[in-house]
Amino acid sequence: MRTGDHHIGAILPDQVELVETVFNDLLRTRRLERSSEEAELLAARLLNLFQSGIHDRDALRQMAEYI
Repeated sequence: MRTGDHHIGAILPDQVELVETVFNDLLRTRRLERSSEEAELLAARLLNLFQSGIHDRDALRQMAEYI
């Protein structure tokens, strides 16, 4: 289903790239292994934030700090 330029419930490839970039930056900053439980929680948090409307890289990074 589409509304304007957005797919409802879908994350498009360029959006995945944004979330992945923030995720990888935070993994490096926190010195986390990609397969760790904390990394899984971080990924879930980032996706949740993105799907709730936070699409700015810096805002995602900042808000993800609170997990």
